[in-house]
Amino acid sequence: MLNVIKPLTYKSRLQQIGDGNKFILEDNEVFATHAGIIFAPRYTFTDNITFINNTFVDVRASHIHDIGCATHKLLISNLTEQDLIERGLLYLNEKATERECRFLETLKKTGRYNGNTDVSVYVCDDIPQEYIETIDVSFSENNRLFKEMLKATGVNNFMANTMGSAVYLNIGWATKTIKPMLDIDRLFKDILIT
Repeated sequence: MLNVIKPLTYKSRLQQIGDGNKFILEDNEVFATHAGIIFAPRYTFTDNITFINNTFVDVRASHIHDIGCATHKLLISNLTEQDLIERGLLYLNEKATERECRFLETLKKTGRYNGNTDVSVYVCDDIPQEYIETIDVSFSENNRLFKEMLKATGVNNFMANTMGSAVYLNIGWATKTIKPMLDIDRLFKDILIT
């Protein structure tokens, strides 16, 4: 059983695709678990919705959850946070950190943001394919991980529990055709459709 410890990366930049509510991640989003890391690779295609809309709370949890819902699989690596740092794959982007803190401070002064303005923008470069595998994920496990990821990103317990319960009402898991997971050698190159 996977248990989420914390997010290792900051929120990915997003690129809107077409005219609708569809996006791709421009950066990898990585969470530490007790069994290594789980992640949404850059070029993951998503509607970006966590609950009700796509700006409700921190969206990182929705991206890995989308992958599990669409493919019934997750991407995992046995590399740890320390392994990623030692290999130079996980690092602080100082320029992006300065920019994000400045933007958040400006928004806070104008009353448009009420959260922490002292953030660190960690990024993770592409993980070598020899350290990646796919694992099957059940409906319950995927939904439990979603709730754990929400809490790990700072969503308050009441909201995370509400959202974590609501995903159990998703009948799409049983009624939609399962999408294929990208081959590991195509990750970071092709769009992973969710």
